[in-house]
Amino acid sequence: MSVSMHLFHGAALGVVFRLLLLGLFGTTILSSLVLSYAIVYSILLWIISPFLTRKFFETSGGFRMTRNGLAVSFLSHIVYGISLGLLTPVID
Repeated sequence: MSVSMHLFHGAALGVVFRLLLLGLFGTTILSSLVLSYAIVYSILLWIISPFLTRKFFETSGGFRMTRNGLAVSFLSHIVYGISLGLLTPVID
C-alpha cells in the first residue's frame, strides 16, 4: 500500500510540477534550469510532507521515523527530483 501511494503521489505531484513550470514560465522553459527546479521542488516536498503526514504514518503504522529513515527519505526525494527533471519535456 505504501509503495502504491508513493507512486500515485509522485505521479500526481509530477503533473503539478509541470503545471507550475508552465504557469511560471509559459511556453519558454530553459532546459538547463528544469533539472535544478525539479530538485528544489522535490526537496520542498520532502520538507513539507513530514509535517503533514509524519504523525499519521507513525500512528497508523506503529513505528517511529528515525534520523536514518529521514536521511533515506531525503536521498530518495533527490533521486525523484532528478528523475522528474530528466522526464519533464522542455519547450525552448
